[in-house]
Amino acid sequence: MLAIAAAARTSGAATAAHRAVPNARLRTVNLYGKVPLSFELNEGQTDGRVKFLSRRPGYTLFLTQSEAVLALRKGGDEARIGTLKGKRGAKPEPVATQVLRVKLVGANPRAKIEGLEQLPGRANYFIGNDPKKWRANIPTYARVRYRDVYPGIDVVYYGTGQGQLEYDFIVAPGTDPKAITLRLEGAKKLLLNGESDLVAKLPDGGQLVQHLPAIYQERDRKREKLQGHVVMRGKDAIGFELAKYDRHRAVYIDPGLVYSTYLGGNRSDQGFGIAVDSGGNAYVTGAASSADFPTTSGAFQTAVPNPNGAAFVAKLNPSASGEASLVYSTYLGGSDSDGGGGIAVDSSGDAYVTGTTDSTDFPTTAGAFQSVNNSAGTLVGSNAFVTVLNPTGSSLLYSTYLGGYQGGEIFYALGGLSGIAVDASGAAYVTGSTLAISSSSCGGGGVPFDCCTGPGTGTCIPFPTTPGAYQRVNNAPGGIEVFMAKLDPSASGPASLLYSTYLGGSGGAGAGGIAVDSAGNAYLTGVAGAHFPITPGAFQTVSNGDGGAVNSFVAKLNPSAAGAASLVYSTYLGGSGINYPGVETIGDKGAGIAVDSAGDAYVTGTTVSVSNANCGGNGVTSFGLYELCCTGPGTGTCIPFPTTAGAFQAVSNGFTDPFSFGNAFVTKLNAAGSALVYSTYLGGSGGEYASGIAIDSAGDAYVTGDTGSTSNAQCTEINPAPCCTGVGTGTCIPFPTTPGAFQTVNNDGTNAFVAKLNPSAVGSASLVYSTYLGGNTGPSGLGGDFGHSIAVGSAGDAYVTGGDFSGDFPTTPGAFQTVNNAASPRNLGANAFVAELDMTPGPTATPTISPTPTATITPTATISPTATITPTATATATATPVPDTLAIVPSEVSFGTHSAGSTTERSVKVEAKKSNKLPILIVSIAISGSNFSTDGTAPNSCAEGESLAPGTSCKVRIKFAPIPEGGTGGRIPPDTGTLTVTTNAETVKPSGGVVSLKGRGK
Repeated sequence: MLAIAAAARTSGAATAAHRAVPNARLRTVNLYGKVPLSFELNEGQTDGRVKFLSRRPGYTLFLTQSEAVLALRKGGDEARIGTLKGKRGAKPEPVATQVLRVKLVGANPRAKIEGLEQLPGRANYFIGNDPKKWRANIPTYARVRYRDVYPGIDVVYYGTGQGQLEYDFIVAPGTDPKAITLRLEGAKKLLLNGESDLVAKLPDGGQLVQHLPAIYQERDRKREKLQGHVVMRGKDAIGFELAKYDRHRAVYIDPGLVYSTYLGGNRSDQGFGIAVDSGGNAYVTGAASSADFPTTSGAFQTAVPNPNGAAFVAKLNPSASGEASLVYSTYLGGSDSDGGGGIAVDSSGDAYVTGTTDSTDFPTTAGAFQSVNNSAGTLVGSNAFVTVLNPTGSSLLYSTYLGGYQGGEIFYALGGLSGIAVDASGAAYVTGSTLAISSSSCGGGGVPFDCCTGPGTGTCIPFPTTPGAYQRVNNAPGGIEVFMAKLDPSASGPASLLYSTYLGGSGGAGAGGIAVDSAGNAYLTGVAGAHFPITPGAFQTVSNGDGGAVNSFVAKLNPSAAGAASLVYSTYLGGSGINYPGVETIGDKGAGIAVDSAGDAYVTGTTVSVSNANCGGNGVTSFGLYELCCTGPGTGTCIPFPTTAGAFQAVSNGFTDPFSFGNAFVTKLNAAGSALVYSTYLGGSGGEYASGIAIDSAGDAYVTGDTGSTSNAQCTEINPAPCCTGVGTGTCIPFPTTPGAFQTVNNDGTNAFVAKLNPSAVGSASLVYSTYLGGNTGPSGLGGDFGHSIAVGSAGDAYVTGGDFSGDFPTTPGAFQTVNNAASPRNLGANAFVAELDMTPGPTATPTISPTPTATITPTATISPTATITPTATATATATPVPDTLAIVPSEVSFGTHSAGSTTERSVKVEAKKSNKLPILIVSIAISGSNFSTDGTAPNSCAEGESLAPGTSCKVRIKFAPIPEGGTGGRIPPDTGTLTVTTNAETVKPSGGVVSLKGRGK
């Protein structure tokens, strides 16, 4: 994917700052508004030649069949956002418009144009008093795609999270990017600077900058960077050239990695939570044990508070470069071990953080709900914390402990992470897991905790709950339970805890994630044992876990209700799991949750449940691993994880043994929690663990986690994957990736993954985008790359954080930190990573039409056996009938000799043959010659954008007005010119649609 769009329109003084943008994109307009950029389908609200348009403060973009027209406004709205040159506070200049046209030279005039990712918003035009001219309910889209503008090359227009307009070229493997030529019309001058950036000087003194793309190939699972640069092709056109490269391997040109950086010091640091604001800034929290973890001047806590590690909170701007991209970074902790587990951000840029602390001096604020660690000195020793930082990361707006005796810790025992969400009012919703009990649960003699002095007596401190909570006691004394709390950071003391409850049964439960809807309802997921509270009518009212194996759960709580009424719905979600006595009992784990505007819940996690189809024998799966639910080949009592008809992957591909993660799952439940809208396995044979999920405005789900799955091609003597039977051979099933993905192979034993699914699609079409994300094995073969949390920006980019043990995790030019400071043979440590990915789908597999249709897959496409492609005869443009013949008569027009100053008219006829099958589109009408012009006012005149039905015609009226040479008389030389009519016709007579013109003045 080649990312090229327009740079921020700046004065010369700002050039250096914009050269630093790391993602090799030519950014058109630098806007930081909160409204996502969208594209309107033209339904008559503008010129008929326009297919889509986008209106923003400072510019309007018109997308036609042959070009992108950018009308830049100077003054007016643009003055208010500070993009005009001149001193700050100066009086705005009058509104003026400059037009920049970007044309693809030699492009396909019949390229298919389509809107992608329809948005919920609609456009309406009620102009004037004639209702016939009104246009209402016009659909809007997040992206517009031109397919096959050049053979194997598409172009996609879209907006970033910062409201900036961009366009990417998607270059299929084996396609030469030299075919791309852009002509910029309307610029005063084009020039290349020393860094091979293109600078377009505008007539008003402003400029646009296109930055150097990032290009690489893959060899032996390693990335090899290629040299490439922008080249001038004449005075007003540019192209792209690559240095020497292996033409037998795919070339990746800025393939979707917008920004990626390490973040850490010389010990082990990992990111566990990420959020994104309306400006596209990423907020990250996690755990930092490095004394040299990067912090910024003026941050709340710039020195590590203890040798055991602290939480950290960082804000990054992916549009900046180097040190400037780290907006702020701070430690957050006391004198003992602390860690951040989840983060959210409100509309003001305040960061809400939760995690776990063992410290007795964790920083709290005056008026905190709880100012002491109630579990200090115990075996567990931890309480949760909830902290709000101001937009600059320099001070705490609110910070409190939250927990009881023996722990209110965030990290639950089965390996999941909890989280935090914030509503429109600024209230924080927190979930986690707690061991804390009240003294009434004591059995006596220090059972289950040393705070118990006798049956029902003791000094125990329960997790704090509120009157009217759904559940006020731990139903699994000695075990963990879920908690959910709602806090108001603007209140003080006990008043800041608005709602708090336990949630669980006698079999225990652990928290995985939390989300909140616009009505203030909280949605939870995690793991649940026996007797978890389930509501009538729920999708799954009993646990399917075999022999005590846990299931996931999904629950909806209304903190405004009281008692039982506050549990709106609650359901188990899972299969039979693994039960192998004496070895392991393990089940399905919910790890992340999101909710859409309709109240549908999206859940991800990990399932080890298999179906009978996975059975290979008595007590053994087809993978050769133990599973007692199997009674024979293809038979047994196994209960799979529930999937829906049309799921991307209906069966588990995972090695479901105690030492593997199984596969990820992605599930969408309806608003009542009574039925599945969509549910699928997601993974290969090496095992996956999904940890985070987010959704965009179109309802697509974005998932991250880590995978150990690889392909047979990666089986080598040094790759001991269980599925490998020899060099290049085995039974391996890779993690499913999509054509054109950023990374289609596992570079390590474990890599992160990032996937985007459309629950409204069916089968393979529901996997919109999927990629591995990671480097090679860390020092001494240890480590890997782990995706822990994901967020999605308003433009559909995925923001991911996690931990990386490798020394070559992919980073982008201009990243804040391009090396893993902890990856050395001595430290064997991880650094956090923060990455922004463009999730635009790459080129799709093109069916080859033959007596037995088959799918031709591009070299970079990694297709799981469960992801099937069904070719059809109409799947590509080549299978669609094209217009036949257009005739322009006469092919030569002679005006004869006429007096200077006179005007003579002639007409040519443009006719679509009656035998044609489809209408012919007139793309453009152009005339050359200084004394020739066209007149489109006459009846039946041809017009650009007009379609000629078979057997119909129109006319082009041409005027000839000779002028004496020099305007002073004398002999007049003959005049010549051409009329060129460009269409989508297969055959045009005369060739090229060119009519010769000649005449003479006297």
